[in-house]
Amino acid sequence: MSEKKILIVEDEKNLVAVIEFRLTKVGYIVLKAFDGEEGLKIAMAENPHLIISDIMMPKLNGLEFCGLLRANPKTKQIPFIFLTALDQVSDRVRGIKMGADDYIAKPIQMESLLKKIEEIFAKAEKEKIATEESIIAGDLSAMPIFDVLPLLEVNKKTGALTLTKGEESGNIYFENGALIEAEVESLVGEDAVYALLTWREGRFLFGPHITTKHHRIKSTVAEIIMEGVRLQDEKERLAEHLPALNDLLSPVPGKQIALEPRAEELEVAQIAHLIDGKRTVAQIITKSGLSQTKTLVALARLIAEGKLVRVPLEKILEKTLTKEQLFMMKGRIRRLATNVEEPLIGKIIVAGVHRTGKSTFVETLFSSLLNGQLVEGASTEVRLGTVDFGRLRISSDFLLHFYGVPGEKEFAFSWEMLLKKALAVLYLLDSTLLESIENSRLFLEFVKKEAVPCLVVANKSDYPNALSLEKIKTRLKVEEKIPVLPCNAIDPEGVRQVFAQLVEIICKTSVLA
Repeated sequence: MSEKKILIVEDEKNLVAVIEFRLTKVGYIVLKAFDGEEGLKIAMAENPHLIISDIMMPKLNGLEFCGLLRANPKTKQIPFIFLTALDQVSDRVRGIKMGADDYIAKPIQMESLLKKIEEIFAKAEKEKIATEESIIAGDLSAMPIFDVLPLLEVNKKTGALTLTKGEESGNIYFENGALIEAEVESLVGEDAVYALLTWREGRFLFGPHITTKHHRIKSTVAEIIMEGVRLQDEKERLAEHLPALNDLLSPVPGKQIALEPRAEELEVAQIAHLIDGKRTVAQIITKSGLSQTKTLVALARLIAEGKLVRVPLEKILEKTLTKEQLFMMKGRIRRLATNVEEPLIGKIIVAGVHRTGKSTFVETLFSSLLNGQLVEGASTEVRLGTVDFGRLRISSDFLLHFYGVPGEKEFAFSWEMLLKKALAVLYLLDSTLLESIENSRLFLEFVKKEAVPCLVVANKSDYPNALSLEKIKTRLKVEEKIPVLPCNAIDPEGVRQVFAQLVEIICKTSVLA
């Protein structure tokens, strides 16, 4: 082992002796100081490879000591570990602000300390190599993003840091060391960085000279990291209160949302006027001017404090489903069920041959039709070509479970089982493809035989090359037994109309049964 110098700054002399014994035993050179002032003098004179310091010390505390080291060009790169009994979020944030690399809480586990020292030296070696190369790459488990971002800032890099984790990927862009933009999935700007800061595993690769036209981020790397730590702690603390993007929120009567807000609640003051029981959380985020993460945390805080409530789903549905329709749909489910259990679950089959827009239609339905709550499931293949699109909560005791079913004749052997006890069938066909229409006949004949309420959706009916509804009905030979409606699977208003018509068909069937 190379003779690396480690400076221990701690006012408990017995503890210093124990640490010194273990470190010298494995080959390190140990320097000692018993207060912050003495530690600063030794650090300036000896330039150690690592400093381990207590926080609560006489003359100069650990935070002040660390701050002075980071302010001096000669010592600002020395790795720093805080050794303290304090393990509060505020201390972690203050430590990050000062530039600490890690923490060890008392009582000390020596094996853990030795492991952290080895990791810090390994990381320092990788950083040294990385700064000498035009492309920086590595493993997030060995070199966390918290360490990569300051490295790019200090070395005034311009380019894109790409992070990958399984099939997920994100990018963080730098310009002359300034963090200017980020993107991961649907998130951009600060929201994307906050999301990527939670990645503990995966790979990173920095490509120089890759640029972006967007400059959404104005904060420094240290500010972004500190805010990311704060927001993540808040999200974990308020996890059960975090609203969904399609939730409607309403103020609780008699509760003031924002009166003389404290400094840490400025986000609340910025969104208070947007909370009116009519806007969804997604709409509040769009209008707020804040990041998605900050808005969600602020709303969760208000919900936890009892100042906001989610608008009951029954009220959200009043314009789509009447109480009478809900009653009749529940009645049909009870008649179909062998054993009635709460909550009631109605099975909706969304059928069609390959690439007729089933997934797109259901996504539009979930996101814009009901503002309901997606309970579980997300386009997961189950068996026999069937896709579980998930369950949508309609009311406290009633859910709709959507399944995608293949309409090709080679799957005909499975239809009876899949359609058993279905509340209704939505059959999608592509109005622009003649073979899509021709391949639909066999499935629709089976549906008629099983007497399952059905509605045919002529997707892409607004395309110039789409067949007319009359021609589609003629080719399908459904007559008036199965209605055919034009629609575009990406049009929210069209999807609402289709769903409303399907509800009418279900209710009519329920009355006749």
